[in-house]
Amino acid sequence: MTDKKNVSAKAHYENHLAEIYAWMCGDFETNVAEFEGFLMQNNLSANYDREALDLGAGHGIQTKALFNQGFVVTALDGNKKLLFDLSMNVLSSRILTIHADIVEFLKENTRRFDLILCWGDTLLHLENKTDVNTFFRNAEKCLNKGGKIILSFRNYEHALIGVNRFIPVKNDSDRILTCFLEYSDEFVFVTDLIHLKKGDKWTQKASSYKKLRMGKSEIQQILSDFNFNVLRESSFKGMTAIVAEK
Repeated sequence: MTDKKNVSAKAHYENHLAEIYAWMCGDFETNVAEFEGFLMQNNLSANYDREALDLGAGHGIQTKALFNQGFVVTALDGNKKLLFDLSMNVLSSRILTIHADIVEFLKENTRRFDLILCWGDTLLHLENKTDVNTFFRNAEKCLNKGGKIILSFRNYEHALIGVNRFIPVKNDSDRILTCFLEYSDEFVFVTDLIHLKKGDKWTQKASSYKKLRMGKSEIQQILSDFNFNVLRESSFKGMTAIVAEK
């Protein structure tokens, strides 16, 4: 597969996934409760003067969980529709929403946070591994001493083959979302197929984008290179989850 078949992750979400994102994720409050459970299991609740930065905040699942656990939250995303949905889902003056690129925001930011969250494969949506290194270098600068960074991502150390590359994501009587994966050494090329039923007819929408192909051992090494100590690695809803401390 060549890059010409693919749009950027930002364009893919804007033109293809944003309109079904809430449906794709499932019940909002159930997801909030599950992530709150993760925070509590990892002793990541806060007093009301601690600040969290939610990078790739989407429509607000993790932002609301962080807010419920006592954090003042800055929620950042590159998609305006999702940020609007977030503002409707989490109504509070203790939530600041910012429309921006993650890497550029961290480069320019002068504030300090107690916790930085980059959840749900957001890290692998960066353009290249140079951006990943830049991300961690600047995230370290944006954290207070003893601050935590929390990541989740799909572990792409081992390529799926054959029919296992077709992944059913979600379906109901009117919508079917299927994901198809192709692998190179550096990237995973993702095609999201959406089938929509209107009346008695089905239509198909397809869009492809590329994600970085990285595994948990590589990401743990980069964390170590930038002065983070990995406190815990676990699995959360099919993804690798890492909690590390500055």
